[in-house]
This record gives sequence, C-alpha cells and structure tokens, in this order.
Amino acid sequence: PHHMSFSDTEVGGFDTSFKMNPPLRSKADRIAILEALVDGSIDCIATGHAPHTDYEKDMEFDNAPFGVIGLETALGTALDQLYHSKRLSLSDTLSLLTNRPSEILQLNKGDLSPGADGDVVVLDPDREWTPNSDSFHSKSTNSPWIGRTLKGKAVTTIVSGKLIFENGEILP
Repeated sequence: PHHMSFSDTEVGGFDTSFKMNPPLRSKADRIAILEALVDGSIDCIATGHAPHTDYEKDMEFDNAPFGVIGLETALGTALDQLYHSKRLSLSDTLSLLTNRPSEILQLNKGDLSPGADGDVVVLDPDREWTPNSDSFHSKSTNSPWIGRTLKGKAVTTIVSGKLIFENGEILP
C-alpha cells in the first residue's frame, strides 16, 4: 500500500523508512497504481512486512537494508487512498484487501456461513490515528507512516472464532 501513497520524492530526504523493494517510483506511477486498482487492472492489494531493527535502519541510506513494515497501516492506507478519496466504495476497497486475495490464492476465507473458519475483522473506517513508534505490534518501527494521520483502523480481530485483538491490544 505504500506504493499507492508515496512517490520517490520522499526518498530525497534519505529517510531509511522510505527505502523499500521495489523502490518508490514517480508520482505518475503512484497515480497509475490507483487508477489500475479502480479499473480492475490490479486484482488485489497485498503488503510486504519487512521489519528491521532501529540499529539496522539507523545508518546511511545506501547502507541500510531494504524494507519497511506495512501490515498495520495497510487498511488505513487503502481506505485513505481509495475509499475516503471517493475513488471506490467501501465494499470495493475492502474486497481488494480481503475477498480478492482469498479468491486468487484459492483460500476458503471471507465467508461467515456455518462451517467457515470464523475469521472476522471489525473496523472503523472513520477512525483517525497517527502511527508512532509505540503503536506497532512488530519487532520494529521502520514505517514511512510514523507521524502521518491515517483514517480507518481495525478495532477487533477474531480468528477461528477466537477474539485475538481488541482496542489496540493483542489478547492472550
């Protein structure tokens, strides 16, 4: 999702939180990604999640490893760039993150009928939040989203019928 939000102009500041693979491209490329999601040329949204320690990323840009974390900001990014910008409906935006990847990978997900896995994410599409180094549940904080406001957040997660995440906390 960071490729639909950022362009190579952000790399000019040599912030290693913007060093990723594939690298960020031009603003025109960023817009082309959004247009391809809207017209269906791109079938789904996936994200990388490449956590690196502060020690690994706190060095000269050329020497820092490629990779950023993206899982926890993917929903807010997609909602911001597609739904809140009025490019797609909420249903179509969420389908790009949920049903479509499941269909492509032929996974039996995205169904709440009897016998289904019972995986559910409850979200607040209008909840504004600003990621900071304490808000991530990852081994690192190398995110280009730190300090930037996103709109849309998962508030509850149920996996196989078990509540595992609620109100920002991972449950035992």
